[in-house]
Amino acid sequence: MANVLKTIKNLKPEEKINIFFRRNIFGTQNLFRYFLFNKIFKLLFTNRGCSFKNLPKEGFIRLNRINEKVINKINNEIKNQNIESKNASINFKVDDKLNKIFRELINENLKNDLNNLRQVYNFNFVISNIEIKRNFFFEKKNLEFKNVYSENYHEDKYICTQIKQFIYLSNVEKDNGPFSFFKIKDSRKFVKENKLENRFNFKIQQFKGNNISNEFFFLGKPGDTLLVDTSELLHRANIPSRGNYRDMLTITYNLTHDKKYNDVWSIVDNNVNFWKEKDQLNYSKKFSKPAGYYYLVLVFLKFLFLKINFIKY
Repeated sequence: MANVLKTIKNLKPEEKINIFFRRNIFGTQNLFRYFLFNKIFKLLFTNRGCSFKNLPKEGFIRLNRINEKVINKINNEIKNQNIESKNASINFKVDDKLNKIFRELINENLKNDLNNLRQVYNFNFVISNIEIKRNFFFEKKNLEFKNVYSENYHEDKYICTQIKQFIYLSNVEKDNGPFSFFKIKDSRKFVKENKLENRFNFKIQQFKGNNISNEFFFLGKPGDTLLVDTSELLHRANIPSRGNYRDMLTITYNLTHDKKYNDVWSIVDNNVNFWKEKDQLNYSKKFSKPAGYYYLVLVFLKFLFLKINFIKY
């Protein structure tokens, strides 16, 4: 905590002002420029007549449970992997068999859902990351100001052109460490009330055993799934109780203004080392984490011109 306070104390005056407005006026942990981008982007580009209109409005939408056959195929593959680890979480390796199953899942089982997702903003999107992670219990005591596997409340510092899909591969109840979140409106309120300027200045331990108002816990069975705008929703990965765990498949989608990415698999198919990359976040950052105001405005203008040309022709 001392290091966090020291960092804030050493910030430039304009950065302190930025934090004050984000925390007290707008109620967001995200960068102010990203927060502003999201507001304008959604205002101009949201298709309010689409099936998934609640995604930009509330920040999430729960989809129908995925066919158990394809979920069983994934589980049959990962159960053969050596999962011995002293870490609090592990990432399963993606081999050719899993890659093939992922394509079946996305091209067939999720086909209608992804068509509906495309209609939210009427832009194409690509897959920038796919991972399967298992979270175990760990003792949070004395680790309040550390982030082990995103168990602290936070908003992802990206723009809203990034959408994540969470798919449970195991039964998930409260003891299994479910994904939890607040709707966009409640996220703003929670950040303001608790003066949440980052993911390290809220002591969740003081609420242990008690529900926090308006926090939604995503509980479910294998195949249950959510689409989430993690740049707008305050969220966290809860810690499983001792002896329990949670398996979850995460797919990251990024909207694109570049016509060369005309297929969801464009990034995967054009990068031979995609599954070998230690940090696939680089692909997500390329599309949805522009550096500075100049590149942020440039991204917005490219989407705007694409939309204008679409309407024109």
